[in-house]
Amino acid sequence: MPDNQPQRVAVDALPEIITRYLDAHRARDTGTAITTGVYH
Repeated sequence: MPDNQPQRVAVDALPEIITRYLDAHRARDTGTAITTGVYH
């Protein structure tokens, strides 16, 4: 199942990407950061 490996890596990295993205915007407005994270 070679196709599952790249997908698994992407899924594992996704939470870190989201966390960094939200942390970068949380300093401005927590509510906006959450909304932006969900819709973008």
